[in-house]
Amino acid sequence: MNDYVFRYPARTNIPWKVDIPASVAGRRIRKFFSERETAELAAIAILDELKRSGTEGASLGQGPTVRQALEAYMQDKHVSQRYHETLTLYCNRMNADFGIRPIARLGVLDVERFVKRPSWGSRARWNALAFARTFLAWAERRDLIAGNPAQRLAAEYRRPDARKEILSPEEMEILLELTGDNRELRAFLCLAGFAGLRTAEIQRLEWRDLDWENKEIHVRPEAIKKTRGGWRERYVRMEPAFLRHCPTLGVGMVIPWTVRVFGLRLRALKDRMAMVLEGQGRPEAARWREGWPDNCLRHSFASYHLAIREDAGATAYQMGHTSPATLYREYARAVRRFDADRWWAL
Repeated sequence: MNDYVFRYPARTNIPWKVDIPASVAGRRIRKFFSERETAELAAIAILDELKRSGTEGASLGQGPTVRQALEAYMQDKHVSQRYHETLTLYCNRMNADFGIRPIARLGVLDVERFVKRPSWGSRARWNALAFARTFLAWAERRDLIAGNPAQRLAAEYRRPDARKEILSPEEMEILLELTGDNRELRAFLCLAGFAGLRTAEIQRLEWRDLDWENKEIHVRPEAIKKTRGGWRERYVRMEPAFLRHCPTLGVGMVIPWTVRVFGLRLRALKDRMAMVLEGQGRPEAARWREGWPDNCLRHSFASYHLAIREDAGATAYQMGHTSPATLYREYARAVRRFDADRWWAL
């Protein structure tokens, strides 16, 4: 449940309360809603507005906010440029979740929420926990926080298996059916699974970047994920499977939601997927119950595209890498040509 949304049984008609530890004009932010999802979306919108207006929300606690602690942490770190970019990425994510809160108020449930982002797989969660443990240990040494709440979660996580998670053609077919009426999620599936784009690139993509006449996708420099090496701009080919399934009309951002709303939608899709697979008695249901399979769409694209094209350089370029070495090391997995044919025939 959202950290700022609570069950409030005293109000039978509007039992969900949004209670945010910040104040505007001296009044604490409290609102009531009849449905939990509406309350969660409202809390997200209020927090976004607070960040835009610069409200620090320190009226409910003493000491520096998480945002201030993160800024001091980054100034204290002397690392390589590449690692600095990675740290900045995680700092921005933690700031988005807890920036206006006093760091002394962070607890185990807060860290768990940060680590268990719905759109992340096991590898991303492991890396997020490693960052949280390091940052909060730094804060503990400086007496900014009493104890390291991330340390208590360490026993619950193990380093993820190096085996790449890919989807079967049948799983992709079910996902396409489940997202038939949802343009944003359907576009996400096609751009990641049939075009190989990164999630961060898709979230920065605009509909004007999709050239249907020339059948290519322009991944602009500002859409490229800055923590990765490789091409800083590229044109991605639209495969026939992409053309068959991706929505064709739209304005503005392809994914207009905030990162949090996108995560909620992806979590709901994951739960529906698990229910369908369980109803069919298929063993794949277990991994969908655990969470969204780690980077599964991009791994699937790499594996099936390489199998059908037999050109590592072309596949690497589609994915934004300058060398096939990253493709083999991080993404591609050996698949049968028969399965690749079925994937691209969807």
